[in-house]
Amino acid sequence: PVPIEKLRDKIETIGKIYLEKGYTKVNIALVGHSLGAILAFKYIFRCDLPEGVTISKMISLAGRLRWIENPFWWFCEPERNEIEKTYELFKRNPNKVDLFTISGGIDDLVPQKSVHIQDDGKKGCKIEGYGHFGVVFSPKTHELIVKQLKG
Repeated sequence: PVPIEKLRDKIETIGKIYLEKGYTKVNIALVGHSLGAILAFKYIFRCDLPEGVTISKMISLAGRLRWIENPFWWFCEPERNEIEKTYELFKRNPNKVDLFTISGGIDDLVPQKSVHIQDDGKKGCKIEGYGHFGVVFSPKTHELIVKQLKG
């Protein structure tokens, strides 16, 4: 299964540190690539947040957030059930988190429709000329992440 325990522990630790310093609310943004995006998405939709902690934004880079088979479907087969369960929860509450998705224009590993799961075209971007791993190194990706985090 997607290893969610370490992320949950890290978010609890961060929340505790800031709440103990007197903050009344802690907003966290999660940015994940590929399996990291699957992990963040699962955490948001399937775990209870600590009191006072909110996941205010998620940025997914080439994350298979919806199960769609393609020639490389077998690569993510062990996560298929997790992806499908989380996507169903997303469909019930698509506004739970401010989600922005980024894909590589030549990503053969993850289909575009698995990455971009929202109807709003302003909530995602395809980086032409970059594949599954290369999208992480694109200057355009970095610009988009900073823009999204600044809100």
